[in-house]
Amino acid sequence: MLRFLEICGALEVSAPALLNQALQRARVDLANLVLVVDLRRLVTERDEQFRSMVVWAHNKLVKCPDGVVEVTPSAVVELADLIGCSAVELADYLAGFVPDHADAEVGVG
Repeated sequence: MLRFLEICGALEVSAPALLNQALQRARVDLANLVLVVDLRRLVTERDEQFRSMVVWAHNKLVKCPDGVVEVTPSAVVELADLIGCSAVELADYLAGFVPDHADAEVGVG
């Protein structure tokens, strides 16, 4: 872990953000992660089960025009209740929209 921190420091990359992104990409422990979601990718989705999330993403883009937000575990639970699925299903779905670059500016979802 110390070596990881040294490498992140040398690269001027946030170690917690990089670790969070890696866990999200690997879909490990999603129920406890703050998910970083690329809203611009989400608005192009056509999965009927998560259609309401596309509307949410459109609305969120007004407040977060950079297109990247953090969604806390408690927010995932509330959004899952709203759209009628489990928090596990929604977290897995949202985890697929991790931004392509680790240094994306993040708004709060």
